[in-house]
Amino acid sequence: MKRKKILVVIVMLAFIATTAAVQMGETLGVFSSTAQVVSMFEQGEVATSVDDEARVWNTGNAAAYVRVALVPVWTDGENQLGCGVQEADYRMVLDQVDWFEAEGYYYYKHEVRGGAQTTPLIESFDAEGTDSDCFVELQIICSGIQSVNDGAVETAWSAVQVVEGQLGKVGGK
Repeated sequence: MKRKKILVVIVMLAFIATTAAVQMGETLGVFSSTAQVVSMFEQGEVATSVDDEARVWNTGNAAAYVRVALVPVWTDGENQLGCGVQEADYRMVLDQVDWFEAEGYYYYKHEVRGGAQTTPLIESFDAEGTDSDCFVELQIICSGIQSVNDGAVETAWSAVQVVEGQLGKVGGK
């Protein structure tokens, strides 16, 4: 009889423990939750376009520094005839307030925000042709780099440095 009582007590304790565990699991289930967090980071993009006055648009969404290469070539309107253009073949007046020249490029001193534009680099351009079938064409090539990291700008464009948020020539000359 004593064994029966012990067995009944053990079975009842096991039943109570199992019931309590199930109840706790259900209760804990009510208080637990999971959530998914989605990061909403947008990658910065620099995209540039240029007009015939060498005004550069930053059509991307990140602020950038920009530079321009001016390449005069002889052309007949359809074919590039060579790069033998001499400075005597054309006259060009450039903005020297907002732009500066370094190692063959013209750099805009100021950061250009996404969707914004520079001031024109070219104030005037006039070319003399040696014959009516050929003329000097000025090719304008622009590029930009995100301005968020001064070190990256200075590494990519070794002729310039960033000082107080503006581009300048290395050595300040």
